[in-house]
Amino acid sequence: MMRIIFFLMSLLASSMAHAINVDKMVLVASDGQIDHITVMNPDTFPVFVRVELSELLSSGEEQVFNEQDFKHWPVFVDNDELIIDPNSRIKISINNLTHMLGNIQDKDRIIGISFIPESYQANNQSTKASLNILMGFKAWYVMPHGKDIVSGHADVIKNKKATININ
Repeated sequence: MMRIIFFLMSLLASSMAHAINVDKMVLVASDGQIDHITVMNPDTFPVFVRVELSELLSSGEEQVFNEQDFKHWPVFVDNDELIIDPNSRIKISINNLTHMLGNIQDKDRIIGISFIPESYQANNQSTKASLNILMGFKAWYVMPHGKDIVSGHADVIKNKKATININ
């Protein structure tokens, strides 16, 4: 039992929690402008971040965008892989292709923008055994379909899973 406690204590002592921060969790598309999300690295070492786009479907499932279908994406980001220096921030541009191309939507679309950090270590750094806990974020980019007036009635049902019904 003592060995297990010692092992857990040494594991906790050698672990480091890595995290990135974003300045917005929900962003509504602006008309004719490029929108931005700022990603920050508050740590004292660089962090590699991968950006992944997906769409929340009306069925509640998410569909990840793949590179082969790029011409049908409603949005894209300038850089999908980046290294953020220690105590730095990078502004990510979200380009609304639907608006840029003049395409008309018949429904609202919700795009998930995942910021996924991964370990990054320079060649000259020590390779001590440690546990890295990497925490990312998913921001939501809402693309309204162009109606000027929002109509209907929203009901929120609170149970084990929150449900919002809009009529």
